[in-house]
Amino acid sequence: MIMRKRRTRPEFSLGTSFELGDDIAPMDFRDPSPDPEQICSQRQRCSKLIQAIDRLAPNLRDVARTRLMEECSVRDLAAKFNISEAAAKSRLYRARVRLGALLIARREAAVGFRGSSI
Repeated sequence: MIMRKRRTRPEFSLGTSFELGDDIAPMDFRDPSPDPEQICSQRQRCSKLIQAIDRLAPNLRDVARTRLMEECSVRDLAAKFNISEAAAKSRLYRARVRLGALLIARREAAVGFRGSSI
């Protein structure tokens, strides 16, 4: 006679209700998709990033925009702009550094503007 294995984890129904006198609360499942506020915030950040990219020098702007919009690899960027991979990496690095500085300066200007009392 073959004996069945005991279950190591307790099982319970997802449809339990308190009306039956169970002590187990029904499970609430969270929707993993972003809510409208998160979508709006993400769009605003993306638009600010694109505006900052537009203020970069032309050689950095082209590489950064292509990388962001077309999701190209470094090799593809180098081929598209007829530069070496090292030059593409260098331009991406410089673009990131300058974008960071631009976005920080913009944030500080916005905070300084709000904080001033006239």
